[in-house]
Amino acid sequence: MKVAIIGAAGTQAQGVIRDLAISKDVEHIVLSDLESKKGVMTKRAKDWGEGKETVIPVDVNDAEKLREVIHGCDVVANCTSHKFNLQIMSACYQEGCHYTDLGGLFHYYRKQVLEHEKWKERGITAVLG
Repeated sequence: MKVAIIGAAGTQAQGVIRDLAISKDVEHIVLSDLESKKGVMTKRAKDWGEGKETVIPVDVNDAEKLREVIHGCDVVANCTSHKFNLQIMSACYQEGCHYTDLGGLFHYYRKQVLEHEKWKERGITAVLG
């Protein structure tokens, strides 16, 4: 399985990286966050990546680049702020990959959950918060 971790330089991403890196089911991990955080991602890749990782900077506000980063991934773990949940979900839907996030405010969740039928019809899963 190929997994992208968006927001890989964030505090909550640390456990996600470690857990996925030691999983036998995960063959490759894409660590992605802002270009300015490349050093943090590179260190995490070295410390915890188990040799499975690639570091690719991305600004999630660049929808085209975000889709390039997640293209070919089976699943995306969104470790960014909840403000970006819908943007990242949209990119995952367009690329046909599964999605999970670490939660967010109720108002964002209510918008996300409205996507359920569309995702179900496409045969992909979004696990929210």
